[in-house]
Formats: sequence, C-alpha cells, structure tokens
Amino acid sequence: MQNVMITDTKTTGVIVPSRADRMRIIRRIVKEHDVSGSRAEAMLSGVIAFLQMCSAHSHIQFVPSPAVDDAWHTFLIYTRVYRKFCASVGRAYIDHEPNDGATVSVGGYGRTIRFMDANQITYDRTLWDASAGADCVPDPCTCEAN
Repeated sequence: MQNVMITDTKTTGVIVPSRADRMRIIRRIVKEHDVSGSRAEAMLSGVIAFLQMCSAHSHIQFVPSPAVDDAWHTFLIYTRVYRKFCASVGRAYIDHEPNDGATVSVGGYGRTIRFMDANQITYDRTLWDASAGADCVPDPCTCEAN
C-alpha cells in the first residue's frame, strides 16, 4: 500500500499517516468493524479526506458518514498519529464532537455531501450513503477544527 494523498481543488495534498501507522489502523478497523482490508483502507482514506475538509473549511460543521465516523473513532485512539495528522493540516486538533441534539441542525449530513459535490471534493461514494449520517449518541457527530 502507498501513503494516502488526499487533495481537493481548494487545498494542497497531505500525506499521512506513515505506511506502518496506516497498517496498524487498518488492521484495527478490520477487527473492530468486521470489514475487509480493502474496505478498511477505504474507510481510513475517507476519514483523512473528511478531516482535511474540516480543517480547510473550519467555519462549517460537517457530518461524517457512518463508515467515515467508524474510521474516525479508530483513528482517534492512535493519539500520536492523530495529533501529527492534525498538525499536518494546520490544526492543533480536530475534535470529534457528539451532537447530543444541540449543535447540528437537521440535514447536516446531506449538506456535507452537497458541499463536497459543489466544491469538487473527491470522495469515495461507497462510504457515503445518501440516506443517513453518522449517529453517535444519538444525533450526528461533527468536526470542530481548532
């Protein structure tokens, strides 16, 4: 496998995490979410793309897909790698914030997909089911880049 390079028309490419770290995270995604290695790799690439978008457009609250959110949960437990990634996209940290019914208005997931489409941000459509966003506790999660 090669390093993930995520780019969109508004930002520069970011290459993280290292091959060894990616393999560790992918193996854990496979184990924790009962998916194939290729699906886990796509999920990790998806969360990296999502977080890069959150960093580049920090004034907008985005809602991840369930698959991207699952990968995000796994990525977060690799704290050193996650902090290094956040620094590589110019953020001290990108918080994973459960909504708890307070911060995201209805339709945030759909707006996230429309934003990616409108801004020509490349994403894996197999990870983004148009019908439902991540449902953490029990409302959608958001990213908050700071």
